[in-house]
Amino acid sequence: MTRIFQEIKMKALIRVSIVLAILLPISSFGFNLFAFGGCVIPVVTPIAATICVFVSLLTMLAFFFFLVVDLVAVIFLWKRHGKRAFLPLVLIIVAFFVTFPLTWLADSLCHKRFEGHLPQYQRAVAEIEGSITPDGDFNTPGGWPHLSYIPPIAYREDDGTLTIEFPVGGIGPPPRHIAYMYRSNGLIDKDSKTAKRWHHTTKVNEHWFRVSD
Repeated sequence: MTRIFQEIKMKALIRVSIVLAILLPISSFGFNLFAFGGCVIPVVTPIAATICVFVSLLTMLAFFFFLVVDLVAVIFLWKRHGKRAFLPLVLIIVAFFVTFPLTWLADSLCHKRFEGHLPQYQRAVAEIEGSITPDGDFNTPGGWPHLSYIPPIAYREDDGTLTIEFPVGGIGPPPRHIAYMYRSNGLIDKDSKTAKRWHHTTKVNEHWFRVSD
């Protein structure tokens, strides 16, 4: 083991750690921006989200692998390289903690996008509400591609509550979907169709929720 780590070039270990330290925050930011945060670029969101999922997964696996490698390297190389032996380990640990504010930033950016487009969402709701039939048919509102990556989904609960879903993100496999959802009564009852469709819900304002399955 000692001989293996003695043969490892410190520069190579530092370079790998630098690449990983760059990829980890960026992939985490992209993952949350496209998959969980919201519909940033509706047309490419599913593709970008899927790519970010795999990049993030590979990066996280590499992170844990090199965390162990860098930790062991410190033990065997610190006498030879001094404080410099700690640099690869410090790089990836710092990168890991940088992912947390970037995740918050991605969520914040996407929520701001929703708030900025709220008037368009409200107009879409008004169009659907004015055209939906007892059978659940309705006129698809114009401009929906700027609000969701597929046409909005609308239905009424047994009590007459109108629900309109705007899918804005998704990841997979396995498939997981994220949407902004309008509820005419401003509530999600635990026995409603909506509660059965979406397992995670966060109230955004009086009538709007951010949901995922």
